[in-house]
Amino acid sequence: MTTPIMPRIRLRVAFTVFYAFLIGGICFTANRIYHQHKLIELMTGESPSNKAVKSVDAISGTPFGQGSNTISTENTENITASWLQDMEAIQSERQQTLQTACSKYVNQSFMTLEEFASDPNNMVSLIYNDKYKVIYNFVHKVASQHLVKIFNKNVDVEALYTANRLNKLKYGAAIMRLRNYKKFIFIRDPFTRFVSVYRNKFIEHPDEKYFKLLSKRIVQKYREDKKSNAEQMPTFSEFVDYITGYDKSRRANTHWSSYVTRNRACLLKHDFIGKLETMEDDFPYLFQHLLHTDIIIAGPRNNTTTGHTSILQNLYSGVSEKSIGKLLKFYENDFRVFGYNMSVPK
Repeated sequence: MTTPIMPRIRLRVAFTVFYAFLIGGICFTANRIYHQHKLIELMTGESPSNKAVKSVDAISGTPFGQGSNTISTENTENITASWLQDMEAIQSERQQTLQTACSKYVNQSFMTLEEFASDPNNMVSLIYNDKYKVIYNFVHKVASQHLVKIFNKNVDVEALYTANRLNKLKYGAAIMRLRNYKKFIFIRDPFTRFVSVYRNKFIEHPDEKYFKLLSKRIVQKYREDKKSNAEQMPTFSEFVDYITGYDKSRRANTHWSSYVTRNRACLLKHDFIGKLETMEDDFPYLFQHLLHTDIIIAGPRNNTTTGHTSILQNLYSGVSEKSIGKLLKFYENDFRVFGYNMSVPK
């Protein structure tokens, strides 16, 4: 007995649909794996077998890549309409806070964008990427190496901060990019960043030539017990006193300079403002919303643990209220412009 024609047609259609879904699933999975592997190469320049980003949190010394900052596309599943709305609301609030504070506390009339671009010294913190048509206004001690690696892949670590610098371009090329490229910046709580600088330069890497000489200079000037000068590492309190001293040239170092002063946070209209404290969400939003890539980069999780807070508390507890007041004055506009609470951890 032959099978009726209609059931046979339905059976063939069912098999066709099944195989279509099966092949589609395989292609989707293969595509995800491909993008993940390309992303790993983009970020690290290494084979996909080593997925951890070798950036180190400057407060704890813990590599970001140990479980918390592996490069992954799994965050695509978290990109929901609700999440995007929340992120857009956060960006809107950050932009409003910046604009209000800049108009109220910062003199913005002293320089035009054209005047800014005419002096290469103004653009030392700007790294451009022609592929994404974006300018990254980098800040040291705010996962800057992590971000610079993304845009300057296949570049030696020593050259990360010199490749694709906007200040290396002629005026016409620089002003074109400033006018037409999107710009973004990542910042963090100024007091936390200041601690990160101290620990990284004077405790974790004390043998760097510049900071070794600086250590000696600080100790000689600010240590009351001159007999203890054999110990050349300055205390955190001595470092604070040095930076907040009367010589303003001390404040110009890129590792601890003000966001408003060095990074021209009020002059340059940033399309995106990221924060280290929320980088786990800010990273994927940046790459989807600003750069419009189909690859999502997972940002390092916020490592603000009890141990971190304890480190901050211990260091600042040894600083006089007068010196803390001076440090607050130094970073005052940074706190205001980016909406941070003007207080030290207690």
